[in-house]
Amino acid sequence: MSLHAGVKLRAALLICLLAAGRASAIESVPGGTLVFAGMTLQEKDGRIQVEELQSGSPAERAGVLPLDVLLVVGDLSLVDLQPVDLETLRRVLRNTPDGELRLVLGRGAGTLHIMIDTTPADAPRRPPPVRRTPVKTGEPAPLFSGTDLRGQEVSLAALQGGPVLIDFWASWCPPCKANALVLRRIAAAHAETLRVVGVGLDDDRKAWEAFIYNQHLPGLQLLDGRSGPIGSRYGIAAAGIPFVVVVDGTGRIVAAGNSIADLEGEIDRLLTAPRGDTRPVP
Repeated sequence: MSLHAGVKLRAALLICLLAAGRASAIESVPGGTLVFAGMTLQEKDGRIQVEELQSGSPAERAGVLPLDVLLVVGDLSLVDLQPVDLETLRRVLRNTPDGELRLVLGRGAGTLHIMIDTTPADAPRRPPPVRRTPVKTGEPAPLFSGTDLRGQEVSLAALQGGPVLIDFWASWCPPCKANALVLRRIAAAHAETLRVVGVGLDDDRKAWEAFIYNQHLPGLQLLDGRSGPIGSRYGIAAAGIPFVVVVDGTGRIVAAGNSIADLEGEIDRLLTAPRGDTRPVP
């Protein structure tokens, strides 16, 4: 079997596996392009590239940028020895079930792992499943979004491209106060290079706000609640709090643990590594 025939067969098998799901929104556009999840895609030099993004689209919310190159869609690699063309990708996407779809993008010299929610806006949305184990070093960081103290939308996808520290805490957690002291020091020392996102697990908004102000918490602060979607994605019920996750510029977890003091050395090494070095912290 030729390489070309093998790729066509693999794509056809994937289509059959996905055909039971409801078709995701996709439209053909004249001029050899197609639009999916708000991305206008076009073939260039044997690669499938994002030409434009619709404002407020699932792709934009997930952090896709114009000129990104699609490397992987779901379980289908687009850059094997015989690349998948735009027409094959169109057929695969048309039969992809609604829900979260994994993409690997090429951006400059690096790669980015993201999840796009292709569920129609008017469809009922199910809460994310509760993860029974905490996230671990080496895994892609689960994407999330929320509203900060000022009512501004914050998404992890939009912060990717540089290191991000995610701090899970609650006002009723005594060790979280000790963690806050170290967090302030780290945030101040790396103010130009590190983004800090706090995720509060309080159900009482006033208690959440009071803790932020009293402990002078740095960065962007989100309210998630005891059983919120962000904590569920990160396995916080199993990890306990405080819990700190450090994500590198490619969206991969490079450190995680309950004590930020124990991670301070790893954080310093990540932030002082040569630009473009995205290897996991040993």
